[in-house]
Amino acid sequence: MHAMDKELASTEALSGFEREPTITSAASEATEPSVGPIDLDVNLVKNILESVGAQHGLAGPISNLLGSLHLSLPAIAADDVEDVSSEEESS
Repeated sequence: MHAMDKELASTEALSGFEREPTITSAASEATEPSVGPIDLDVNLVKNILESVGAQHGLAGPISNLLGSLHLSLPAIAADDVEDVSSEEESS
């Protein structure tokens, strides 16, 4: 598993994921890249919110999935979706 993580660290395959913060020492930082584990909870919520925003309140895959789990999301105004998109682009 460690060898696979080292190999993937040199690619861009995992660059879009949010990661947990890591604490590294100066010696280990020089020998291998410091890549923390992927934060699955943050990535899940981020992707759900992006999908809901892309649906603009209409029916779609994520609203159907959440509906089958008996979860409902409040209506999102178009202005709120644009605000979130512009915040993500600036970071």
